[in-house]
Amino acid sequence: EVLPLDQNSTTILLLGENEFEITIDNRLVRIDPQFIGESGRIIAIPGIMDPSECTGPGIVLISPGVYSEFHPEKDEFGHHTVFIHMLKAVDVGKKLARIKKLGEEEELALLLSLILHDIGKPATTRWEFKRGRMTVTSLKHDSIGVGIAESLLDKLKIETRMKFPLRDVILKLIKNHHRIYDLYSNRDEIGFRAFSRLLRDMDGMDDLLVYLDFADRQSRSPFPLDFSDPDEISKWYYLRKKELKITEETIKPIVQGRDLISMGVNPGVEMGEFLNKLYELQLDGSFSTLEDGIRHFKRIKKDSKYI
Repeated sequence: EVLPLDQNSTTILLLGENEFEITIDNRLVRIDPQFIGESGRIIAIPGIMDPSECTGPGIVLISPGVYSEFHPEKDEFGHHTVFIHMLKAVDVGKKLARIKKLGEEEELALLLSLILHDIGKPATTRWEFKRGRMTVTSLKHDSIGVGIAESLLDKLKIETRMKFPLRDVILKLIKNHHRIYDLYSNRDEIGFRAFSRLLRDMDGMDDLLVYLDFADRQSRSPFPLDFSDPDEISKWYYLRKKELKITEETIKPIVQGRDLISMGVNPGVEMGEFLNKLYELQLDGSFSTLEDGIRHFKRIKKDSKYI
């Protein structure tokens, strides 16, 4: 929750409406509100640092009262932190892996992704003024976190395990870890198109994403391990997916290169563009058979720049 200024080790505590204390190199300092910028950053501390010294990313004050809305989990000192959230989410994931009888590789992918899913928050957490009040945001922490996690996995030389694409699955889980909840939040508007692209982006491993989403949310419960099965959101996802008749098989490209070759299209850039357009149409639900796919191809070909 703290972005350090230069090399100082910092801890910040919001004491009240207009009182702040900060520890800098083991020195406790009371900060007057006049030295707190509108964005929640410290702009100067008399006797310790003046504005000219505030050259780094600055120190971001995270109000426990505000941050608790996002992470109600507390440590033994009563602090709301992403770290405690992560630990509880991993505990939930471990129990869920037992309930769902996951294989070793799948369980490892789930637990490692839970450890890393919010790794992008330190780089993205900000104070912003929204809807009439200051609030904490971590915009794009999922996509930013993918790059950070990728570097870490590379350093640890994590690639595959027993032919399971461990690294790729972990990165996909981190990147998409809010999408199940986003689908549910917009359930009255979304349909085949959104579901099919989620399965495409997860290479069919959406079960692990459902488990990650559940663990992420369940960790905020006062009793995170008090469950026997995923909740309403998880059940809704599987029911809606069944209603839309979407499976790992249905998202496989229907029109193949060989089909276009038989219609006079040579392998190369032209074929690649045709296949990509056709696959996007398939994921939109525009066709579900090869015959209909060929009809769409003929229409696309008429408008092609290659004609």
